Amino acid sequence: MSLLAEAMYPHVEQAAEVCAEEADRFLIEGFELAPSYPARLRAALAGTEVRACFLGHGSFSIADLAAYRGPKPQHHGASPAELGEAAGWIRRRSRQLRDECGQVEVPYVDVGEVGFETAMINAGRHLLAHG
Repeated sequence: MSLLAEAMYPHVEQAAEVCAEEADRFLIEGFELAPSYPARLRAALAGTEVRACFLGHGSFSIADLAAYRGPKPQHHGASPAELGEAAGWIRRRSRQLRDECGQVEVPYVDVGEVGFETAMINAGRHLLAHG
């Protein structure tokens, strides 16, 4: 697990406790989360159902980064070397997440393998499944 994920866990747990008191369903998302969180949250929030799914992109490329037009496009003005470094980091982090998810039996979906739309459908199935 990354140092950032470990440092963030107490804050995520606290947020989940507050959310569980206020709502029947809520979503916590972010790159600083770790596949170990679901089991830890289940232990901390006895009686609260916790579901998880992690997304990655093991084949993320400079072209993918350059094509991004979402709410926070941060690639404008970046050099090809910087874009390559960022894409490489995403690939490495995706492989790490896939491995960590496999170790703790948490669902992982690779957006690069199945495409964005299918990845969202698969993630939704994991998060909204009954039973």
